[in-house]
Amino acid sequence: MLTPQEVEKLEQLGLNSQRISLHVERIRNFLKTRSKHTFKINSACSIENHGVLELSSLTKKLPFKTRSTAYLKKYVSFVPAAGASTRYAQIIDELLQGIASKNFDSAATIFDQLLERGFLDCALPPRIRSAFERAVPATVEGWEQLSRYLLELKQTKALLPAVKNGTSFLEIKLKECERLGELGGICFVVPYKGSQIFSSFCEKIAKDKNILFLEQDLSLSTVRINMTGEIVRDHDNSEDFSIVPAGHGALVEVIPKVKSFFSDTQGIFIRNIDNVIGTQEKAVEASKCFLFCHSFLLDQLTAVRAHLKEDNVDQAKASAQTILIHFDSHQNLSLHKQSYEEILALWPSHTHELLRVLINVFHTPLKLLKDSRVENLLALYSRPLAFFGVVANTGKDIGGIPVLVEQPLGDTKVSLELPHISPDDQRFYFSDPKNAPFFNPSFVAIEHFDDPQKAYELSPDFWILAEKKFQGQPVYYHESVIYELIGNSVFANLVFIEIPRYLFNPCKSIEDTKSTSLLI
Repeated sequence: MLTPQEVEKLEQLGLNSQRISLHVERIRNFLKTRSKHTFKINSACSIENHGVLELSSLTKKLPFKTRSTAYLKKYVSFVPAAGASTRYAQIIDELLQGIASKNFDSAATIFDQLLERGFLDCALPPRIRSAFERAVPATVEGWEQLSRYLLELKQTKALLPAVKNGTSFLEIKLKECERLGELGGICFVVPYKGSQIFSSFCEKIAKDKNILFLEQDLSLSTVRINMTGEIVRDHDNSEDFSIVPAGHGALVEVIPKVKSFFSDTQGIFIRNIDNVIGTQEKAVEASKCFLFCHSFLLDQLTAVRAHLKEDNVDQAKASAQTILIHFDSHQNLSLHKQSYEEILALWPSHTHELLRVLINVFHTPLKLLKDSRVENLLALYSRPLAFFGVVANTGKDIGGIPVLVEQPLGDTKVSLELPHISPDDQRFYFSDPKNAPFFNPSFVAIEHFDDPQKAYELSPDFWILAEKKFQGQPVYYHESVIYELIGNSVFANLVFIEIPRYLFNPCKSIEDTKSTSLLI
């Protein structure tokens, strides 16, 4: 537990003391047990076991071509854009170190090696490009000037060039939104105190767009913990806590603000700033299909909720049947390791279509279905509808995968991140793409939700222990991952949908930008 003085200090700093108390407690428990939590994977989601649906098949079933694009106005493009470019610009770290240590012979060798690797084929700020088009610096002043230029690549990635003509990641994302059509709005999550620079940048290229900037401020942060379980103090002031961002999972707390600002919308469309999807027609059409399918199912869920609120199960059943026609393949439920016959026996027969949606389409955990009251049906159908686009695993994709894991409530469908996968499961599921046929590229449509606290309460195990060095000492802090918190079948009515691979073009390294121009 935190002391009253620590709680008071956290509140003064604008941090969530209740949340951080939980973070500290979890880390202290880890320090006692030294046991990191992983999940037992029962199966990977696939087309064959109905854990993943095909976008192309859904589009053929649904009246996509005959419907107007009005559904696009239901969605706000939600773009996490606060990340620094530490990993992105790692290629220049050795050169910067050589310059800083005044080892210019070594720096010259690295300079030439970068050119040989095709550094000039990457998207670079103009001053850096000009410097590398010239000869190796001949003076100390020249090297120091190059170092200052290179530091441009260490700023917020969103503002850096994504293609060789200088177009930034931020500008490309705006172009992608424009090509999609009349979205309900655009929201960028930007660095703390970064709203002004983002706003100024967007005004130059998107004057008529309805754009919201939400800062990743201290309310979305946590504290570092040392090896003895104490909160680390900042080196500048022994009275100040050492604060660090609490991971992408903290962004669940700003989603209600999006709903409040764009009150006429029903959900958000999440795509990372560094996934350069582009503006080609096939990418635009596939994105529209994805949102259309979410919108169609959301309409049916809304109808079910309305009828259940009136205790009209028969009318709710009709909407459930529509969902089953389009989203249930009627295949053997091989995704589940448990029998649902005992669940069906608890419920009156006229509710079975409603249960089949929860079982076959959303793969709701077993224990959540044992309460056979209409109020429980309403509560389950009222969970936010989440569509997670997944792409076929090439065998080189290492990260989140759609799986079914063992949980106290029963088998849970989740987009599971690598730190939560045991070493044995990592060897199995990442040794052969047949064992994990799909990969999560962070392409998500999710209905607005009002209470972000529910994501934490219903998903208590979906957090990651970060281990770093600070002031030369090992430190720990609590991170959560948004795609686990909202991408699990306890918190959400979750559907995994296979999307085309051309909707996934991540730029994690500056060298990844060599081919981005082809997409714009």
